[in-house]
Amino acid sequence: MYKEGKTVAEIATLRGFSPLTIAGHLATYVGSGELKISEFVAEEKVQQVLDYLSQNASQQLAEILQEFDGNYTYGELQFILQHKKWLERNASFDEL
Repeated sequence: MYKEGKTVAEIATLRGFSPLTIAGHLATYVGSGELKISEFVAEEKVQQVLDYLSQNASQQLAEILQEFDGNYTYGELQFILQHKKWLERNASFDEL
């Protein structure tokens, strides 16, 4: 449905799920590389969270939400964490 142009909110309504559930499902596809993070979260926001994660051991969503004082939604963080996983799986040995 997303690839047909429907928004997260539209899919949630049609499927009878919360938008957060749909975002979680779509985030999985960001983690697999099938969808691009830029379709869901602005590059600046992605980079801010990635920078934070590189300096902090915790990757608990609640702690990240608190750190950024409401400037990110839970859904955005789901996308970013999945994107981080994709980056880690696809990093070359030179980058490690």
